[in-house]
Amino acid sequence: MLDQREVTISGKQYIIQQLPSSRGIQVAVQIAQIAAGAAQGIGTAENIEEIPLNIGGIIDGIVRRLDAEATPAFIKRLVIESVVRPELTSDGYEAEFSGNYDALWDLVAKIIEHNKLLDVLKKKLSVGMAQLLSEKPKPAKSTRSTKGR
Repeated sequence: MLDQREVTISGKQYIIQQLPSSRGIQVAVQIAQIAAGAAQGIGTAENIEEIPLNIGGIIDGIVRRLDAEATPAFIKRLVIESVVRPELTSDGYEAEFSGNYDALWDLVAKIIEHNKLLDVLKKKLSVGMAQLLSEKPKPAKSTRSTKGR
């Protein structure tokens, strides 16, 4: 049986369950693809504490990765697959969260947390950052021509 947990969102109780492993991997990849857009607003530096952040660039990068049709469908499927009680059908989902987007985002955050998807992403990101920081910056190539000298 998949691990279940009770959560309270805006005073309402939900029982959520972890996704099966294949679906969890699928969701992690989709979240990583969206989060990768944040790299657009992150500069480079020798030391991690000195890395410049451009919040506008981060937000722009994430928004460019979102799709007006695919993202809501992704969220809807994730919630319907994860919520055990109350049982949510497609129509029930629409009625439950119509005009109640804060509760929806809070529930999605709890689902992501319960599936430990952010833990996986953090590990992968920290490995990637460590690799980037361990690489020596490459000197810029000269654009001057040496022909005719």
